[in-house]
Order: sequence, then C-alpha cells, then structure tokens
Amino acid sequence: MNMTFRGGVHPKGNKELSRNKALREYKPSGEMVFPLAQHIGKPAKPIVKKGDEVLMGQKIGEPDGFISAAVISSCSGKVKAIEKRRTISGAMQECVVIENDGLFTPAADWSQRRDAGKMTNEEIVAAVSAAQASRPTSSSCRKTRTPSNTSSQTAPSASHT
Repeated sequence: MNMTFRGGVHPKGNKELSRNKALREYKPSGEMVFPLAQHIGKPAKPIVKKGDEVLMGQKIGEPDGFISAAVISSCSGKVKAIEKRRTISGAMQECVVIENDGLFTPAADWSQRRDAGKMTNEEIVAAVSAAQASRPTSSSCRKTRTPSNTSSQTAPSASHT
C-alpha cells in the first residue's frame, strides 16, 4: 500500500469483497427521522405538522436564517411527530418524524426533469430558488472594506455554496 504520510491508520481496501457484486436498490422502511438542524447554521422551521401526508421530494423544513437550509423528505408517508430526538452529533435536536408508507410517491414537480440547456437564465434561477438550494447572494455576503472598517472578519463570498 502506498502511504502518503507517516503514522495514522492505513486499512486495506478489501475491494475484492464487493468488486463483482451487483448493485441493489435499498428502500428504507418504518420510521424516518429528519433533523431540522443539518449543519452549524440555524435549524430549519418545520412546515408540516403531525398527521400531514408528505411525498418524496417535498419540502418539510423551511430555511430560517442567513445560514439555514431546507429539509426535504426522502420518503412518502404520514408525519408521526415533530419532536426532539438524539442525533448523530449526540445533541437533542428538533426532528420531523415520518412513518414511511414504503411507496416513495414523488411530489408532482419533483419527478419532472427539465433540460437546463433549453431553459432561460431566469427559469434556471427560479427552479433553483424553488428547490431551496441555498446560495448566499453577493450583496448579503460580502463586507465592503473601507478605511473605517478594517476588520478582518468578513462573511463568505458568493462563490462559496
């Protein structure tokens, strides 16, 4: 094995275990838990409530701040609860709990594919905005430096997504 640095762990690749295996589709079943805090930013606000039917690809959490992101359901089913659950970080975080119906029924607009080459710039921007792909805008992210403002603290530029 070619080592690029000293120390550390260098496990074998063991690719022979899966190299000739066919891929298979995995569809989870049962209760699905979607944390509303997906990063270090502000958690999303739930936009569904207990008892609501949701579709795969439907937005279930709305961004709620400068650094926040939408939460999208990866299954269809019924919202069982909106409650605090322990997440992978070990913290108790607000989550949307969905009882997966196993059908994976897509949201009507989620399954439609569009050829970006045939769309105008305005249509692309509208589609990305509708999908809630969060991207800071240059006016809200850049801090203009002036002689009276020489702080080294600046927000990320628009090129960071």
